[in-house]
Amino acid sequence: HHLLLHIFVLLSPIGVILSSLSITKIKYLCSQVRNKYQYQDEHIYKLVMCLTFLPLSVFIYFSLSHTPRFHWTAPIWLSLIPLSAYLISPTSPPLVNKQILRKLVLYGGALLCISYGALLHYSTLGLPFTTNSNLTSHYFWQEAAYKTHEIEQQIMRETGQKPVIICLSKWSIASSLRFYDVDGDVNNIVSRNFINETATMYEKWTQPKQWRGRPVLFVAMHDKDIRAKKLEPFVTSIQPVEKYTLNSDNRDVRTLLLRRANNYLPPSK
Repeated sequence: HHLLLHIFVLLSPIGVILSSLSITKIKYLCSQVRNKYQYQDEHIYKLVMCLTFLPLSVFIYFSLSHTPRFHWTAPIWLSLIPLSAYLISPTSPPLVNKQILRKLVLYGGALLCISYGALLHYSTLGLPFTTNSNLTSHYFWQEAAYKTHEIEQQIMRETGQKPVIICLSKWSIASSLRFYDVDGDVNNIVSRNFINETATMYEKWTQPKQWRGRPVLFVAMHDKDIRAKKLEPFVTSIQPVEKYTLNSDNRDVRTLLLRRANNYLPPSK
C-alpha cells in the first residue's frame, strides 16, 4: 500500500488519471502517432509498456515485503509523459473529454505549485511568525558541517587525536557532512555501521576496526537516536547530549545534536 501512496504523491491525482488513461489507450495512441509522423516501427507501444511495467513489477515485488522509498518509481513514469500530453492535445483523436482534463491539469498544476511552495517554505524557514519547523533537521547541513568541524577541532586539541564522527542515520547525515566538510578530510566521517547497524555502502567504504581507541563524536537528527542506550557498548564513556542552535541569515534554522565519547570499541562482527 505504501507503493500506491507514493505513486499518488509523485504523479498527483491528475497525473495518475492521465497515466491510467494513456495506458488503457496506449495502442491506439501509438498507432495515431506512428501514422501522423510516418514512423515505420509498428511496436512503439510495446516499448512503452516494457519501459513502464517491467521496472514497475520489480518495485511491486519489493513492496510486498519491504517499504519502498517514495521517489524510486519516478523514472518509470517518464515514458508515459509524451502519451499523456498527446492525449489532451488538440491534434489527438477525441478519446476522452479533453476540455475537462485540460482544466484539471491547469488548476491541478496551480494548486500543486502553491502547495509545494508552502511545503518547501515550511521545511526550511518555518511558517510566518514562528521559529524553525520540525523538518529543518533534514536541511542546513552546510551550517551543521561548520559546527561539527569546530567541535572536531576542539576534541583534537584536547586529546591529540582525530575523532571518528559517527553519524546516526543510514546514510543521509554522513553524506551531507562529507559533502560540506570544511577541511576536505572526510575519512573520519562514518555511518552507523560503526554501531553494528545497516549503513548502505558505508559498510564497504569504512572499516570500524581502523578507528579503535579514538575519541568519538556522535551526530544525530533525532533526540531518540542521540540518547539511545545502544551507543554505550561501543565506547568506554559517553558524555551528555550537546544541542547547538544553528543560524542562517541571522535566523535560527535548526538544532544540531552531538554527543562526545571516549575510546571507540568496534563491533565484534
